[in-house]
Amino acid sequence: MYAIGIVGSKMDPHVIQLAEESRRQGIEPHVIDFTHFPAYNLLTVSKPRGYDDIGIHDPVPVEKLNLLLVRNFRAHGREPVATPDGIERWSRGVGDSLGLQQAFVRAAGRHIPVVNHPDASRFHGLKPYQYHFLHSHGIRVPATLVTADRGTVSSFIERFGNRVVAKPCSSGAEVVMADNEFFERNEAVLGKRPFMYQQFVSGRSFRTYLLGGRIVSSGEIFFDRRFVDWRERVRKTTACTLETAAADQVEKAVRLLGLAYCAVDLEYDGQTGAYYLLDFNPSALFTGWSKLVTINMAERIIRYVAGVLGNGNRLWL
Repeated sequence: MYAIGIVGSKMDPHVIQLAEESRRQGIEPHVIDFTHFPAYNLLTVSKPRGYDDIGIHDPVPVEKLNLLLVRNFRAHGREPVATPDGIERWSRGVGDSLGLQQAFVRAAGRHIPVVNHPDASRFHGLKPYQYHFLHSHGIRVPATLVTADRGTVSSFIERFGNRVVAKPCSSGAEVVMADNEFFERNEAVLGKRPFMYQQFVSGRSFRTYLLGGRIVSSGEIFFDRRFVDWRERVRKTTACTLETAAADQVEKAVRLLGLAYCAVDLEYDGQTGAYYLLDFNPSALFTGWSKLVTINMAERIIRYVAGVLGNGNRLWL
């Protein structure tokens, strides 16, 4: 019997579904929960290697695992003290905790496959580089500018006829139009930190899920178009098949990024008549998606994992 490690919270519905589906398909799951690390968990790498979770009697048998499936890492700790020194200490502690967790996964990844490897997932937090990298390899992404210089921003906005959005260089903050309201609201920080400004594309919105570099599910998203960002404003999602040219771009992009599991957001732009790839989520939520488009994504993921293990640990289909 194969055994896999699922890195994530035991309380996460996604982790629960993956563990249940693993058992249904004859794979032994072990949840590696870093929620309370390092306060209540002890991580040791020795002979025999093990991850000792204080909440369970037996350690996770790391040496027995055939694959790691990373849902997410956890590093909350106490709320930061609202002073520069307090925030710095909190940030350093979170960084140290995440660094140790990722080092553990990297060490395991020298011996067994990891979906997704931390070195591939890091692109999600490096959006400017990610767009530059993809564009340089022929992937169609919106024209993008990263700067804190207002003059450069103004020229960019004029170039695209005031159809430009603004977003942070990292995090999941809402995407908004780069208009007067945005500049007034952020006047205090605009000259001190760079924002990402991007050509606004709008027409039809899609999300697609991939495993091993191949599309397994796609849907068109209908939402309130008075807003730029569709998150939390979805009215309907309909399963669909992407046009061949768009599907080819998506599959090429995730292979370039090394994301064996990924959800990609893309937009068909009514003005240019072209598809643009917008976002690549290496740890995409799937329980809600499964209900929206009537697909069992947990089953698909574990079926893919079984295929990897039965095919010489090759991640790409």
